[in-house]
Amino acid sequence: MSTRTYTNIAPPRALSATIGTSDTTFQVSGSTTGYPASGPFLVTLDRGTTSQEVILCASVNTSTNTFTVASGGRGYDGTTASSHTAGAAVEHTSAAIDYREPNTFINTYTAAGDLIVGATGVSLNYARLPLGTTGQVLSSNGSTAVWTTPAVNSGATGPTGATGPTGQTGPTGPTLVNPYSFAHSVSSQTVGAPTTISLDSATMVHKGTLYPTLSGNVFTIPTGASGLYVINGAIAVNTSSVANQFITAQVTAAGSTYYGSSAQNSSSWGACASVNITVPLASGQTVSLQGIASNSPSTNVGTGPTSTYLSVAYIGPTT
Repeated sequence: MSTRTYTNIAPPRALSATIGTSDTTFQVSGSTTGYPASGPFLVTLDRGTTSQEVILCASVNTSTNTFTVASGGRGYDGTTASSHTAGAAVEHTSAAIDYREPNTFINTYTAAGDLIVGATGVSLNYARLPLGTTGQVLSSNGSTAVWTTPAVNSGATGPTGATGPTGQTGPTGPTLVNPYSFAHSVSSQTVGAPTTISLDSATMVHKGTLYPTLSGNVFTIPTGASGLYVINGAIAVNTSSVANQFITAQVTAAGSTYYGSSAQNSSSWGACASVNITVPLASGQTVSLQGIASNSPSTNVGTGPTSTYLSVAYIGPTT
Protein backbone atom coordinates (compact mmCIF):
# COMPACT_ATOMS: atom_id res chain seq x y z
CA MET A 1 0.00 0.00 0.00
CA SER A 2 1.00 3.65 -0.15
CA THR A 3 3.10 5.06 2.67
CA ARG A 4 0.87 6.30 5.52
CA THR A 5 1.11 10.02 6.34
CA TYR A 6 1.10 11.71 9.74
CA THR A 7 0.97 15.17 11.27
CA ASN A 8 1.57 16.45 14.80
CA ILE A 9 -1.05 19.24 14.64
CA ALA A 10 -4.34 17.36 14.04
CA PRO A 11 -6.84 18.36 16.78
CA PRO A 12 -9.16 15.74 18.35
CA ARG A 13 -12.72 16.15 17.03
CA ALA A 14 -16.20 14.67 17.60
CA LEU A 15 -18.54 12.90 15.16
CA SER A 16 -21.30 15.16 13.85
CA ALA A 17 -23.72 12.25 13.38
CA THR A 18 -23.99 8.53 14.14
CA ILE A 19 -22.29 6.17 11.65
CA GLY A 20 -22.88 2.46 11.03
CA THR A 21 -20.47 -0.41 10.45
CA SER A 22 -20.44 -0.04 6.64
CA ASP A 23 -20.36 3.75 6.23
CA THR A 24 -17.42 4.94 4.11
CA THR A 25 -17.63 8.66 4.95
CA PHE A 26 -18.13 10.52 8.22
CA GLN A 27 -18.23 14.16 9.25
CA VAL A 28 -16.85 15.83 12.37
CA SER A 29 -17.71 19.04 14.18
CA GLY A 30 -14.97 21.65 14.16
CA SER A 31 -12.22 22.39 11.66
CA THR A 32 -10.11 19.54 10.23
CA THR A 33 -7.25 21.89 9.40
CA GLY A 34 -4.05 20.22 10.60
CA TYR A 35 -4.98 16.71 9.45
CA PRO A 36 -2.77 15.15 6.72
CA ALA A 37 -3.19 16.92 3.38
CA SER A 38 -3.21 13.57 1.56
CA GLY A 39 -3.88 9.95 2.45
CA PRO A 40 -3.71 7.32 3.45
CA PHE A 41 -3.67 8.17 7.17
CA LEU A 42 -5.07 6.66 10.38
CA VAL A 43 -7.77 7.90 12.75
CA THR A 44 -9.17 6.17 15.82
CA LEU A 45 -12.81 6.47 16.91
CA ASP A 46 -13.87 5.98 20.55
CA ARG A 47 -10.25 5.33 21.58
CA GLY A 48 -9.99 3.61 24.98
CA THR A 49 -13.57 2.20 24.89
CA THR A 50 -15.06 -1.17 23.92
CA SER A 51 -16.08 0.42 20.58
CA GLN A 52 -12.53 1.53 19.69
CA GLU A 53 -11.96 1.28 15.92
CA VAL A 54 -8.92 2.19 13.81
CA ILE A 55 -9.90 3.52 10.35
CA LEU A 56 -7.62 3.97 7.33
CA CYS A 57 -8.68 7.21 5.60
CA ALA A 58 -8.06 8.08 1.95
CA SER A 59 -8.64 11.84 2.34
CA VAL A 60 -10.35 14.62 4.30
CA ASN A 61 -12.34 17.54 2.85
CA THR A 62 -11.39 20.53 5.03
CA SER A 63 -14.27 22.59 3.57
CA THR A 64 -16.97 20.19 4.82
CA ASN A 65 -14.85 18.44 7.52
CA THR A 66 -15.71 15.10 5.91
CA PHE A 67 -13.41 12.06 5.96
CA THR A 68 -13.42 9.45 3.16
CA VAL A 69 -12.48 5.89 4.17
CA ALA A 70 -9.89 4.03 2.06
CA SER A 71 -10.83 0.70 0.49
CA GLY A 72 -10.85 -1.91 3.26
CA GLY A 73 -10.19 0.85 5.80
CA ARG A 74 -13.00 0.10 8.30
CA GLY A 75 -11.97 -2.07 11.27
CA TYR A 76 -8.33 -1.60 10.26
CA ASP A 77 -5.30 -3.43 11.72
CA GLY A 78 -7.16 -5.99 13.82
CA THR A 79 -9.94 -3.74 15.13
CA THR A 80 -13.65 -4.28 14.38
CA ALA A 81 -15.92 -2.02 12.33
CA SER A 82 -18.43 -0.64 14.87
CA SER A 83 -21.29 1.81 15.06
CA HIS A 84 -20.34 5.15 16.65
CA THR A 85 -22.79 7.71 18.03
CA ALA A 86 -22.73 11.45 17.43
CA GLY A 87 -20.14 13.05 19.70
CA ALA A 88 -17.75 10.07 19.58
CA ALA A 89 -14.08 11.11 19.78
CA VAL A 90 -12.17 11.18 16.46
CA GLU A 91 -8.35 11.34 16.76
CA HIS A 92 -5.42 11.16 14.32
CA THR A 93 -3.26 8.33 15.75
CA SER A 94 -0.66 5.73 14.99
CA ALA A 95 -1.51 2.01 15.34
CA ALA A 96 0.18 -1.33 16.03
CA ILE A 97 1.06 -1.68 12.32
CA ASP A 98 3.39 1.33 12.65
CA TYR A 99 5.55 -0.64 15.12
CA ARG A 100 5.02 -4.13 13.67
CA GLU A 101 6.20 -3.30 10.14
CA PRO A 102 9.65 -1.82 11.02
CA ASN A 103 10.28 -4.46 13.71
CA THR A 104 9.36 -7.28 11.29
CA PHE A 105 11.65 -5.74 8.66
CA ILE A 106 14.56 -5.34 11.11
CA ASN A 107 14.24 -8.87 12.50
CA THR A 108 14.19 -10.44 9.02
CA TYR A 109 17.99 -10.37 9.39
CA THR A 110 19.03 -13.72 10.92
CA ALA A 111 22.69 -14.14 9.92
CA ALA A 112 25.75 -12.09 9.05
CA GLY A 113 25.65 -10.92 5.44
CA ASP A 114 21.87 -11.20 5.01
CA LEU A 115 20.24 -8.88 2.45
CA ILE A 116 16.60 -7.78 2.31
CA VAL A 117 15.08 -7.82 -1.20
CA GLY A 118 11.65 -7.17 -2.70
CA ALA A 119 9.48 -10.27 -2.98
CA THR A 120 6.19 -10.44 -4.92
CA GLY A 121 3.43 -12.17 -2.98
CA VAL A 122 5.20 -12.01 0.40
CA SER A 123 3.15 -10.42 3.23
CA LEU A 124 5.22 -7.24 3.56
CA ASN A 125 6.70 -7.43 0.02
CA TYR A 126 10.26 -8.22 1.06
CA ALA A 127 12.24 -11.33 1.93
CA ARG A 128 15.61 -12.39 3.36
CA LEU A 129 18.37 -13.23 0.87
CA PRO A 130 21.09 -15.25 2.67
CA LEU A 131 24.76 -14.53 1.98
CA GLY A 132 26.04 -16.31 -1.15
CA THR A 133 28.98 -18.71 -1.25
CA THR A 134 32.61 -17.69 -1.71
CA GLY A 135 33.20 -16.06 -5.09
CA GLN A 136 29.55 -15.49 -5.96
CA VAL A 137 28.31 -12.03 -7.07
CA LEU A 138 24.94 -10.33 -6.64
CA SER A 139 22.92 -10.42 -9.86
CA SER A 140 19.35 -10.37 -11.18
CA ASN A 141 17.17 -13.09 -12.70
CA GLY A 142 14.77 -10.48 -14.12
CA SER A 143 12.38 -10.54 -11.17
CA THR A 144 14.51 -10.47 -8.01
CA ALA A 145 18.11 -10.34 -6.73
CA VAL A 146 20.10 -13.63 -6.73
CA TRP A 147 23.65 -14.82 -6.05
CA THR A 148 25.46 -16.18 -9.15
CA THR A 149 28.90 -17.59 -9.95
CA PRO A 150 30.67 -15.36 -12.51
CA ALA A 151 32.23 -16.80 -15.65
CA VAL A 152 36.01 -17.23 -15.51
CA ASN A 153 38.06 -15.28 -18.07
CA SER A 154 40.88 -17.65 -19.08
CA GLY A 155 42.52 -15.07 -21.35
CA ALA A 156 43.07 -15.57 -25.09
CA THR A 157 46.39 -16.89 -26.38
CA GLY A 158 48.37 -14.34 -28.39
CA PRO A 159 49.84 -14.98 -31.84
CA THR A 160 53.15 -15.96 -30.25
CA GLY A 161 51.43 -18.30 -27.78
CA ALA A 162 51.65 -15.96 -24.75
CA THR A 163 48.97 -16.27 -22.04
CA GLY A 164 46.68 -13.23 -21.55
CA PRO A 165 46.96 -11.05 -18.44
CA THR A 166 45.41 -12.04 -15.13
CA GLY A 167 42.38 -9.96 -14.05
CA GLN A 168 42.67 -7.54 -11.12
CA THR A 169 41.33 -8.27 -7.67
CA GLY A 170 38.14 -6.34 -6.78
CA PRO A 171 37.93 -3.85 -3.88
CA THR A 172 37.45 -5.07 -0.30
CA GLY A 173 33.82 -5.09 0.86
CA PRO A 174 32.53 -2.95 3.75
CA THR A 175 33.04 -3.89 7.43
CA LEU A 176 30.15 -5.91 8.86
CA VAL A 177 27.99 -3.57 10.97
CA ASN A 178 25.11 -4.51 13.23
CA PRO A 179 21.65 -4.81 11.72
CA TYR A 180 19.88 -4.09 15.04
CA SER A 181 20.31 -2.73 18.61
CA PHE A 182 17.54 -2.24 21.20
CA ALA A 183 16.95 -1.08 24.80
CA HIS A 184 13.82 -0.25 26.84
CA SER A 185 12.99 1.37 30.17
CA VAL A 186 12.27 -0.87 33.16
CA SER A 187 11.12 1.68 35.78
CA SER A 188 8.74 4.64 35.90
CA GLN A 189 9.93 8.23 35.83
CA THR A 190 8.45 11.71 35.41
CA VAL A 191 8.52 13.84 32.30
CA GLY A 192 8.06 17.63 32.23
CA ALA A 193 10.51 19.70 30.22
CA PRO A 194 12.51 17.53 27.74
CA THR A 195 13.62 14.55 29.83
CA THR A 196 16.01 11.79 28.71
CA ILE A 197 14.22 8.44 29.07
CA SER A 198 15.89 5.78 31.25
CA LEU A 199 17.04 2.73 29.26
CA ASP A 200 18.23 -0.69 30.44
CA SER A 201 21.43 -2.07 28.88
CA ALA A 202 20.52 -5.55 30.17
CA THR A 203 17.70 -5.72 27.59
CA MET A 204 19.83 -4.78 24.56
CA VAL A 205 19.70 -7.11 21.55
CA HIS A 206 22.33 -6.87 18.83
CA LYS A 207 23.73 -8.82 15.90
CA GLY A 208 26.93 -8.44 13.92
CA THR A 209 30.44 -7.49 14.98
CA LEU A 210 29.92 -3.74 15.50
CA TYR A 211 26.98 -2.29 17.39
CA PRO A 212 26.15 0.87 19.40
CA THR A 213 27.00 0.83 23.11
CA LEU A 214 24.58 2.09 25.80
CA SER A 215 25.88 4.21 28.69
CA GLY A 216 23.99 6.80 30.71
CA ASN A 217 20.82 6.26 28.57
CA VAL A 218 22.77 7.26 25.42
CA PHE A 219 23.67 5.07 22.41
CA THR A 220 27.18 5.74 21.01
CA ILE A 221 28.08 4.68 17.45
CA PRO A 222 31.34 2.64 17.57
CA THR A 223 34.46 3.10 15.45
CA GLY A 224 34.00 1.67 11.95
CA ALA A 225 30.18 1.73 12.10
CA SER A 226 29.43 5.00 10.29
CA GLY A 227 26.44 4.81 7.96
CA LEU A 228 22.69 5.30 7.60
CA TYR A 229 20.55 4.35 10.61
CA VAL A 230 16.82 3.90 11.28
CA ILE A 231 15.90 5.11 14.79
CA ASN A 232 12.58 4.11 16.39
CA GLY A 233 11.41 5.30 19.83
CA ALA A 234 8.19 5.12 21.86
CA ILE A 235 7.12 6.44 25.29
CA ALA A 236 4.23 4.76 27.15
CA VAL A 237 2.35 6.94 29.68
CA ASN A 238 1.13 5.16 32.83
CA THR A 239 -2.68 5.07 33.33
CA SER A 240 -2.25 6.61 36.82
CA SER A 241 -0.63 9.74 35.36
CA VAL A 242 -1.99 13.25 35.63
CA ALA A 243 -4.93 13.41 33.21
CA ASN A 244 -5.11 15.38 29.94
CA GLN A 245 -1.39 15.58 29.34
CA PHE A 246 -0.01 15.74 25.79
CA ILE A 247 3.14 13.61 25.63
CA THR A 248 5.59 14.15 22.76
CA ALA A 249 8.46 11.80 21.82
CA GLN A 250 11.71 13.21 20.44
CA VAL A 251 15.14 11.83 19.52
CA THR A 252 18.45 13.67 19.75
CA ALA A 253 20.87 12.21 17.17
CA ALA A 254 24.33 13.66 16.45
CA GLY A 255 23.34 16.89 18.23
CA SER A 256 20.11 17.48 16.24
CA THR A 257 16.59 17.09 17.70
CA TYR A 258 13.82 15.27 15.80
CA TYR A 259 10.21 15.38 17.03
CA GLY A 260 7.75 12.50 16.70
CA SER A 261 4.03 12.10 17.43
CA SER A 262 2.07 13.42 20.43
CA ALA A 263 -0.55 11.53 22.44
CA GLN A 264 -2.99 12.58 25.19
CA ASN A 265 -3.88 10.52 28.26
CA SER A 266 -6.86 10.75 30.63
CA SER A 267 -7.66 9.59 34.15
CA SER A 268 -8.69 6.14 32.84
CA TRP A 269 -6.22 5.38 30.05
CA GLY A 270 -2.64 6.06 29.12
CA ALA A 271 -1.03 7.09 25.86
CA CYS A 272 1.95 6.21 23.68
CA ALA A 273 3.95 8.78 21.69
CA SER A 274 6.40 7.60 19.03
CA VAL A 275 9.18 8.88 16.77
CA ASN A 276 10.73 7.33 13.63
CA ILE A 277 13.63 8.86 11.66
CA THR A 278 16.36 7.83 9.24
CA VAL A 279 19.65 9.73 9.68
CA PRO A 280 23.36 9.38 8.83
CA LEU A 281 25.54 8.77 11.92
CA ALA A 282 29.32 8.72 12.24
CA SER A 283 31.60 6.91 14.70
CA GLY A 284 31.39 8.46 18.17
CA GLN A 285 28.08 10.27 17.58
CA THR A 286 25.22 9.64 20.04
CA VAL A 287 21.48 8.95 20.09
CA SER A 288 19.06 9.44 23.02
CA LEU A 289 15.27 9.35 23.53
CA GLN A 290 13.44 12.21 25.30
CA GLY A 291 9.86 12.85 26.37
CA ILE A 292 8.08 16.18 26.83
CA ALA A 293 4.88 16.67 28.89
CA SER A 294 2.63 19.58 27.92
CA ASN A 295 1.37 20.54 31.37
CA SER A 296 2.54 20.78 34.99
CA PRO A 297 2.91 18.78 37.19
CA SER A 298 5.08 16.32 35.31
CA THR A 299 3.66 13.05 34.01
CA ASN A 300 4.68 9.60 35.27
CA VAL A 301 6.19 7.43 32.52
CA GLY A 302 6.24 3.68 33.15
CA THR A 303 6.58 0.33 31.41
CA GLY A 304 2.79 0.41 30.92
CA PRO A 305 0.93 -1.95 28.57
CA THR A 306 3.31 -0.84 25.79
CA SER A 307 7.04 -0.91 26.66
CA THR A 308 8.95 2.31 26.36
CA TYR A 309 11.84 1.60 23.99
CA LEU A 310 14.55 2.93 21.71
CA SER A 311 16.00 1.00 18.76
CA VAL A 312 18.98 1.95 16.57
CA ALA A 313 19.28 -0.08 13.34
CA TYR A 314 22.08 0.16 10.74
CA ILE A 315 20.67 -0.11 7.19
CA GLY A 316 23.69 0.64 4.99
CA PRO A 317 26.39 3.12 3.99
CA THR A 318 25.53 6.77 3.33
CA THR A 319 26.85 6.68 -0.25
